Amino acid sequence: DEICKKNNILPFQMEGIRFGISRSDRYLLADDMGLGKTLQALMVAYFYRNQWPLLVICPASLIGTWQEAVEKYFDQVILPHEIKAFFDSKDFSLDAKVCITSYDLVVRNAQCILQKVPRIVIADECHFLKNKTTKRTKTIIPILHSALHLIMLSGTPALSRPIELYTQLNAINNKLFSNNSEFGFRYCAGVRDRFGVNFKGSSNEKELGIILESTIMLRRTKQQVLQWLPAKIRKQIFLHVTSAPSTQVTTDVAALLDESLADNNSISFKRWKSSTDQKMPAILRYLGELLLEESEDELRPKLLLFAHFKDTLDQLEEWLIKHKLLHIRIDGDTGTRERQSLCDQFQCTTKIRVALLSITAASVGLTLTSAKMVIFA
Repeated sequence: DEICKKNNILPFQMEGIRFGISRSDRYLLADDMGLGKTLQALMVAYFYRNQWPLLVICPASLIGTWQEAVEKYFDQVILPHEIKAFFDSKDFSLDAKVCITSYDLVVRNAQCILQKVPRIVIADECHFLKNKTTKRTKTIIPILHSALHLIMLSGTPALSRPIELYTQLNAINNKLFSNNSEFGFRYCAGVRDRFGVNFKGSSNEKELGIILESTIMLRRTKQQVLQWLPAKIRKQIFLHVTSAPSTQVTTDVAALLDESLADNNSISFKRWKSSTDQKMPAILRYLGELLLEESEDELRPKLLLFAHFKDTLDQLEEWLIKHKLLHIRIDGDTGTRERQSLCDQFQCTTKIRVALLSITAASVGLTLTSAKMVIFA
């Protein structure tokens, strides 16, 4: 209770902690992104602290995020040297109270882990184990089975179809469904075709939901917990685009249309990229209104600025530099350690106004809560 009070646990988060303890710590926490799955999982793990070491497995890009969370929530409870974050295989061991590493490093050091199987494991973004044929899944599932307590976290456990749930559910309770085929035929509209068995569909979704929620899964959406969250305002900004498509772009698309239908994706990509370039002047005008114009509020809101294309990110960064606006940038070229350092800078430095982010590279696991506005450019 004391450590929960210290970390300002919200009522729905306390409900999540109680759920985890009542399930003897083998469960799936599937709350929407932003509802504090990390905090809830660590509080449940702390309840069983006498059985540590705790092993946290996460995507490589989130190792620093988890290290920071452990240090923050367990401040003065766990000493810094009792927490180890492994970014590579050098000196890999489970000799600290809390060990944090990536899925790929667990695969590389599986023998070391199996010699001293941790009794408590947190598997973050557990949809990384959705494919039963990969070496990652085949290696890690036995480790998860061996753990006494297992907390699996994902806001999107099934990214596209129910069959992706099977390996994750099996890791928690391998008696819940007899086998992959039983699960596939019942909940994935399984059919036999000339290629074998097809489990790409979905069926009996309500039944599956009832079974999971009554046994091993807790999921809350933002809509369900709005009474505890600050209000969010969504705006669609209509931009006045004055420039017409360039002759070169028109010519390129016309040439592509003469090619086979197999190149249809290439045509769509060209048009998409073209429309992005045309919108750039209007996007920059809008950013100028937000960040440059006189305001009665001296501390204008910090914002997250998302884009998709590297060229777009480059143009946005060039504009930020030109106007001397301090910012961070996280894209596919940003290293794992650097990501966390940049996030810390953004969180702690009021003068850094903008986090420039790639939609694909910064889609999960970043804590940038000091921002009050998000823009998808």
